[in-house]
Order: sequence, then C-alpha cells, then structure tokens
Amino acid sequence: MSLAGDGGPTSSTSSTPRLGYNQNIYMHASTLRATRRARGLTQDRLAAGTNISQSRLSLAERGKIFLRDDEITALTRVLGVARRALRAP
Repeated sequence: MSLAGDGGPTSSTSSTPRLGYNQNIYMHASTLRATRRARGLTQDRLAAGTNISQSRLSLAERGKIFLRDDEITALTRVLGVARRALRAP
C-alpha cells in the first residue's frame, strides 16, 4: 500500500482510494498521531494515561477503528487539547 498525494491510502496500482476507505477516519487518525508525537508521547505512555490499550491506539492511528466517545474524552484530557483538535481538518 502506498500513500496518495491527498494523504489517503491507495493500492499500489491505483491512485484512487480503496473500497471502504473513509477520509474522516484517516484524517482523524493522522491528527491523533501528529498530536501524540507533538506532545512527545509514545503509544505506550498515552495508553497508560488514557486506559486505552496500545494496540487499540495503534489501530486508531492507522484509521482501522473508530474510538468511543469516552476514549476521545480521555485522549483530550491527557493530550491537553479540545475535542475539535482531534477531528479531521
């Protein structure tokens, strides 16, 4: 899998998004990853502070799952950001 110029995942033979691709999930995922890294946190440290497993955070950062409302609340608390900061731009 490669990354297209628009930031969305594509197959290696096509520049169109894969079937089932959701731009909102991907953008939320990339925003979450960028915010975590900007705070100097590893997935393990963020997991410990939020009570979300590291594997679940990894899946969320890759746009594979949606986070529950309570998980987003925990993330905003630990990351020190408003909910809107974790949404797609």
